Amino acid sequence: MNSLVEAGVLPDPGTPSFFPAILAQIRGAAPHVALDPVLLQALLLCLLAGNKSLILRTREEDIGLVSKLASSTVAAVFGYQVHKVKIKPDTKYQTPSEFLRALFLPTTPTPGSGSLADEDSPVAALSHATAGSTADSKSTFFFDSAPRTDTASMSTQRPPLRPAGINTDPAPVLARQLSLDTLVLPRILVISGLENVAVPAQRALLKMLTDKRLVLDDTEGDWVWNLPEGFMVVYVCAADPRERPAIHKSLLDRFAMSTTINLHPATLQAVRHTLSYHRHSISASTSLHVAPDSSPLSPILSADLLRSLCALASAAPAFGVTRKTNIHPTLSLYISDLFSATRHHPQLDAMLLSARARQDTDALVRAARVIGGDPTGIEFITVMGKGAEAKARGELAFRDIDAYGPGYEDSLSADMEWEHVNRSQVSAVPSEVKPEEQTLDVSEADIARIVPRVLSHRLRVRDGPEHEVLGSLRYGAVDTCLDGERGEKVTSAEGGFERDTVKNILVKILSEV
Repeated sequence: MNSLVEAGVLPDPGTPSFFPAILAQIRGAAPHVALDPVLLQALLLCLLAGNKSLILRTREEDIGLVSKLASSTVAAVFGYQVHKVKIKPDTKYQTPSEFLRALFLPTTPTPGSGSLADEDSPVAALSHATAGSTADSKSTFFFDSAPRTDTASMSTQRPPLRPAGINTDPAPVLARQLSLDTLVLPRILVISGLENVAVPAQRALLKMLTDKRLVLDDTEGDWVWNLPEGFMVVYVCAADPRERPAIHKSLLDRFAMSTTINLHPATLQAVRHTLSYHRHSISASTSLHVAPDSSPLSPILSADLLRSLCALASAAPAFGVTRKTNIHPTLSLYISDLFSATRHHPQLDAMLLSARARQDTDALVRAARVIGGDPTGIEFITVMGKGAEAKARGELAFRDIDAYGPGYEDSLSADMEWEHVNRSQVSAVPSEVKPEEQTLDVSEADIARIVPRVLSHRLRVRDGPEHEVLGSLRYGAVDTCLDGERGEKVTSAEGGFERDTVKNILVKILSEV
């Protein structure tokens, strides 16, 4: 398969028809590839925003399928090398070094340590020089369409020679050195079950992402690899409308955005068909040598197209780029207002709204503007004008739109069609500017579409009104208030407080700020 989608066959970036055209081109070029529009859009957003790490939230029973779908989408559409890992619940006793080694190196299951495995991988291959990767039968690797350029950045500290007088079995040593010598890290790591890992191991993963290098401790020395340029992690977990993903908070902050994936029945069928096709057409190698077929996969979206879109979405465009994406200072203040309103909302625990979250918002908003503001099967906020007074207040009503057919729904995103004067009008481009020199101006719609995705996984709903800030002033040690005084969210059976969802609270904040 060759790179089929070039910039010349697509509408201009930033137009409403741009992303639907990409989707149509991909489906036309590779009808056999299982594709979910919301997942594809989330991956494209993170890539254009500077290879931001992504959280995919879905139903518990769909975690495995979403992991497979994310891996196949990255490999087929973008042509990147991807490794998919499933972490089982019995990893709590792994040391940080064992955990990192199991993420990237072939592992042989042993009692207490063989708990990282891949499931039903569509491609399982081991290659030494041409493909630049190693894996065993439980690892999934997809290969770039061109020779990798990031292998030159790999720096390996060779272990010292074995001291004289020590005799060991050479077979395990040779196997370990072979895997370490030939290891090339993937561009994308798709991981599920990260919540099963102990906190020290999660901190080791955080340190790896912060330092941008992988350090593996060995009995004979340390091995060090620089992470590939553009390395990113895709974490697939169960969706909880009221809680954060159950991983270390500092590690959670490294993920720029989250998206809820509700797989359509047609997508589920396509994923199963694709996996069945690969099982019958590609034989996985069970040896520690080169697999029978390690030919690289060619991307559907060309590398030149992705580079041009990344340059357009960049905050500091490269020299010679005439078009750029701009966030007007007024809209930047609007983003700050949304953060402030969320941080001080009494029902939300917003301790993770950090400076990194704000930086991620700016980058992702620019990327969303480049992709285009067309609906993507998400929830939208629209102004239903009921007269001049309603327009002045900006009253909002809510409606659901399925842009790609029934079933495609992303539960956290919003588009605003303002009937009153809004902030985006102050940054309009003058009509005398030449089209090739125009700036893509971010609108309130782009911000309202992205902010919930950046904030949702960093927030949790407090357990009840007594847990809110200054809640003790209203609710003492002995609660004497009636259920009706607690508000509408009350369970009549037990008389307790039913928490609202992060989604509903964010929608209210968007309608009020």
